[in-house]
Amino acid sequence: MLPGLPEGYVGADLSDVTEATSSPPSFTIRVATRDDVPALRELIPASVRALSAGFYSPEEIESALLHVFGVDTQLIDDGTYFVAERAGEILGCGGWSRRRTLYGGDQAKTHADTLLDPNVAPARIRAFYVHPGHARQGIGRALLAACTNAARVAGFRRLELVATLPGEPLYRALGFEAHESFGISLPEGIALASVRMSRPIEPGITVQHVGGSAEPGTVAVLREWLRNVYPLYLHDLTEFDASIYALDRTGRFQPDHLPYWLGEAGCHPLVGLHEGRPFGFAFVGEPPFPFLRKGVDHELSEFFVLRGDRRSGLSRVFAREVLRARPGSWELQVLERNAPAAAFWRAVLPSVAAGREVLETAEKKALRFAFSVATAEP
Repeated sequence: MLPGLPEGYVGADLSDVTEATSSPPSFTIRVATRDDVPALRELIPASVRALSAGFYSPEEIESALLHVFGVDTQLIDDGTYFVAERAGEILGCGGWSRRRTLYGGDQAKTHADTLLDPNVAPARIRAFYVHPGHARQGIGRALLAACTNAARVAGFRRLELVATLPGEPLYRALGFEAHESFGISLPEGIALASVRMSRPIEPGITVQHVGGSAEPGTVAVLREWLRNVYPLYLHDLTEFDASIYALDRTGRFQPDHLPYWLGEAGCHPLVGLHEGRPFGFAFVGEPPFPFLRKGVDHELSEFFVLRGDRRSGLSRVFAREVLRARPGSWELQVLERNAPAAAFWRAVLPSVAAGREVLETAEKKALRFAFSVATAEP
């Protein structure tokens, strides 16, 4: 951070909602509620009996419906269960979970369903069922897209599930790899054949370094984009401290440190892109950056996301990608009056900090956050 320039992030994404997903126009995806439970209790047996035929015996199907397959109301209460709906009719359902349970409805719960740490554990993909009259219409894919986006926004980097035999081909087609075949033990002495599978969650964004000497092509274009957007960032900060951020007599916002960031050693200007479109930037200082405090490896000095991309989940994903790419000790500051920024970082930093430990201290006109990022496991 440059002297006398507390960083003040304005583009706080304070929601845990999913990013927009595209669905066929014949149905919509929404978050399930408790009011949907009666319909789900009709859909699930119909789906299992019809779509599992040929994979399991009738005895296996009925035992699984009695002891395993069913509604998990914890997913609904957590807001992580979705339904595919057309004209008020539920065509399919499926969800994800930040909890330990891998499979089973309410009737299968035998232990406390504790929360997972997204730094070390994969999110669970749970309880996918499609009405047999609407199978192979893209419903399962659309539900998985909604779950993947939501888990990404929550900070998870992998997905894990237990697939039944009829579901395994779909999950393989969607990039999941099988790790273990096993049988779910049922009281009648039946072992229901199942497959444990997982896959990584792609970041959904790319981060481009645009520092150093100008280059032809993409980097030069992004540097020009950054020059055009940087005044918007300074304008937003005037709301929180007009004594630092203000227009000069020529109508330009000051202080303008962009030339320093684009040209000096230890300065790392990063641009976030979603589907190739720039939406925000982050400035990271590293040695020999002269304004690092002793013992600190990295400082996130500036962080900004365009207003139209806030509350989409991109802010959280971008922040995590920037931080996770650079293991070591970190600091960042926000203006004391910038409550949205403080709330944003309080929500995001524990999901990347080693041991979820973040030290927050109040300083003159600013809040300082200190934490460490561990090296990612292979």
